[in-house]
Amino acid sequence: MKHIKLWIFLTFSCLLFNMTCNHSINSEFSPYAGTWRWVKTTGGFAGQTTTPGDKLTIEIKEDNAHTFTLFRNDSLKVLADYTIESANNGYDKISYSHIIVYDDTFELNTEYIQIQSDSLIFWDGQMDGYFRFFVRD
Repeated sequence: MKHIKLWIFLTFSCLLFNMTCNHSINSEFSPYAGTWRWVKTTGGFAGQTTTPGDKLTIEIKEDNAHTFTLFRNDSLKVLADYTIESANNGYDKISYSHIIVYDDTFELNTEYIQIQSDSLIFWDGQMDGYFRFFVRD
């Protein structure tokens, strides 16, 4: 009887742990919340690096709407709602909805996001894809 109780407890614990690990990361304590300044983009087939010519910043707000904004030279260029979900590749998946673009190009519906050291990294999810690096502003 003791082994059955232990087995039931372990099974329930594993199920509960699995349910809590596959949730959206939309809490007010998200490490992604804040204002971030672009420092470089690397990647692509040739592995090139691009550094800023313009001041490009993004703001990830943990308000009720979960708002993502992108500014170029302090002008609003993109406004969108977002959700962040855990992914299995070491990155979290950020999905955009209700995207409003102002005089810019923004063709993303989803990408992957991660914090390493002081950098916020966005990855397009492609093998020869691009990584955009941001630091807190």
